[in-house]
Amino acid sequence: MEVLNNRYIIEKQLGKGSFSTVYLVSDIFNDNKYALRMIKKSSFKRNIISLLYSEFSILNKLRIIGKDNEILNSIPIYHQIYESKYKNSIYIFVLMEYIPGITLEQLINSYIKNDKTFDINYSIELLKKLSKIIYFLHKNNIVHRDIKPENIMIDEKNNRIVLIDFGFACSVNIDDPDYCQYNQGSPLYIAPEYLIENNFLDIAKKENNLKILKKGDIWSLGITFFNIYTQKTPYPESIENILQLIQYLKNGNYPYIDENIDENIEKNIDENIEKNIDENIEKNIDENIEKNIENYSNNFLSQLINNMLSIEPIARPSAKKIIEEINTYKNKYNFPYMVL
Repeated sequence: MEVLNNRYIIEKQLGKGSFSTVYLVSDIFNDNKYALRMIKKSSFKRNIISLLYSEFSILNKLRIIGKDNEILNSIPIYHQIYESKYKNSIYIFVLMEYIPGITLEQLINSYIKNDKTFDINYSIELLKKLSKIIYFLHKNNIVHRDIKPENIMIDEKNNRIVLIDFGFACSVNIDDPDYCQYNQGSPLYIAPEYLIENNFLDIAKKENNLKILKKGDIWSLGITFFNIYTQKTPYPESIENILQLIQYLKNGNYPYIDENIDENIEKNIDENIEKNIDENIEKNIDENIEKNIENYSNNFLSQLINNMLSIEPIARPSAKKIIEEINTYKNKYNFPYMVL
């Protein structure tokens, strides 16, 4: 049994990256469980280490701003960050809330492996919950800049979704929004205005810088749901590095869900429901109505994803707009709210 810092008992390894390892630990004084991230200080450049302290600061800031707001259940708790010696080297230790469950990436992979598809209403409810988190961040002028399935935890035990890894998050100073404009995050999820040289600056000259920064998160969310909806990545497998991705985008190739949109679907649903009411058929939705509603749901989500992946950042819906559109969709035919 290994004890770290004379306090934390290592129970098991939760994950390992190139420069850090995360363990599930228990506190010998109170038996509370935590996730403890260990980073060898000599492995990092100074600016990377500063990101760790920035992440800690941003998460604490959110807890102060959002006091008593239930959305804080969807944002991880970082209890402490400190440096200490371990096996003759200096390490940075980050003591975090332990979140049981799996990542959205793991869930997507398990669905693909078992040839399953996501329930459409589950997907829409998941999008709404994530949009609420992002709306809270954006309302407080914080951009996450690394939204992807790997950074979304599904805690089924406590029925919650948690957005994790705020390492690239940026607290935007309204007086100096240029501070956050630089390319950060995972290449496959970064908005094109960041990847294509000078594109962000050109757009920012025409629009509000802060608004454009927030739309980068919306693009990443759109790519995430492209993965959920199609169960594949939006770019060809032949793309092996960021330079090839940039060239692909420069050539005018962008993610798009190509669905045959039936503009008469809502009309058909309404007519069939009205027919059933006229014939006094209560609580009975025939196969035709059910099929139309399923098509309507798929069309709704695919169109919303495509809007989130608009090339022009200003054309992408805000997180608040996404929530409003989903509420309108849910209320139209009393769709069930899936429990996540």
